[in-house]
Amino acid sequence: MSSSSFDWKEANVLDMKWSSQLEQFIVRTPKTIA
Repeated sequence: MSSSSFDWKEANVLDMKWSSQLEQFIVRTPKTIA
């Protein structure tokens, strides 16, 4: 049980990291493309 909880925590952290990277990419991308 604790292992699955740890997996969820790890996945959540990765998701947050990926979201921040995507946000930076969107900010860098010209608004004409958005």
